[in-house]
Amino acid sequence: MLPKNEAVAAAAAYLKTFAYPDRADSVVMLPDTAIEFIYGWTVRFDFKEHLETGAPAAAPFSSVIVVPHDGTAAHFAPTFPPTEEYMEMRASGKQSLPSVVIHCRGFDRVTVRSRRTMARATTSLGPWASTSG
Repeated sequence: MLPKNEAVAAAAAYLKTFAYPDRADSVVMLPDTAIEFIYGWTVRFDFKEHLETGAPAAAPFSSVIVVPHDGTAAHFAPTFPPTEEYMEMRASGKQSLPSVVIHCRGFDRVTVRSRRTMARATTSLGPWASTSG
């Protein structure tokens, strides 16, 4: 099992090398937020600009990085399902939720991973949306 400090370092390396190489100096790791699960660690981060100004537009869209215990690559936690549920799914061997593709005017396609989100998305898109599974 990976110790917390190595998980934080792996998450920082992923963010600064792959996810935000152009903003590497702006990435601030939040090691006190790291949580260990059976599958791996979750580590939160923020951008310096968001911490300094509090402006929502300066915040990362998703601020949770997953660092698996098995040595596979660090990655962003999905925004759905909740992080704890995602980590339980991965530990149990479930890879992902079934996805539904929403086609809407002005976009090539939007993939949605839950029926509840699909219902909200198609309602808000109105007549411009159609779905396929």
